[in-house]
Amino acid sequence: MDQNATRAAIAAGYSPKTARVQGSRLLANADISTEIRARQNKLSRELNISAQDKRAKLWQIAQTGTTMVICKPP
Repeated sequence: MDQNATRAAIAAGYSPKTARVQGSRLLANADISTEIRARQNKLSRELNISAQDKRAKLWQIAQTGTTMVICKPP
């Protein structure tokens, strides 16, 4: 699940030229926002991580200046 609305819109088949606007429009849709939150919560439970864990990891990355690459499975 891509957490960038523009990239997600492109992946969903929207034109790269209109993806930013479409992504923003889709995020404003209550049903879509609810589904995104549900999927994020499910993923957090499956990975056994909390919002606090995520913030701590992001802070660690920011403090060390390390670049972390996350690859999507094929």
